[in-house]
Amino acid sequence: PADSPPLPVDGILGLGMGKAGFAAQLKGQKMITGNVIGHCLSSKGKGVLYVGNFNPPSRGVTWVPMRESSFYYSPGLAELLIDNQPIRGNPTFEAVFDSGSTYTLVPSQIYNEIVPKVRGTLSESSLAEVKGH
Repeated sequence: PADSPPLPVDGILGLGMGKAGFAAQLKGQKMITGNVIGHCLSSKGKGVLYVGNFNPPSRGVTWVPMRESSFYYSPGLAELLIDNQPIRGNPTFEAVFDSGSTYTLVPSQIYNEIVPKVRGTLSESSLAEVKGH
């Protein structure tokens, strides 16, 4: 839960926005032509992280615009659905894409509601619960 003590995270590469961002530094050194970062996620378990210009496939890609006024990559407000059902109270929150974090942090109230729902779907998938985390 988000209100628990801080946990260590595994930041691998600083992909933040602004002049200190990895892509901006590469562009400043003329190593790439575009200050662009893309993170393509796939429902098939594979994905791509690219830096610089990219020619995506003409089909099968859904683009999600990011908020320009943010210090991190966020499409804005989102709602959480489990098995196509909104969680209690249907709260909205700002979704943030962070490819280098080990953990997903959520408030206790939401955590306590979603964990049993996720556990209920594990028997129908190839996923397994990791104990002790």
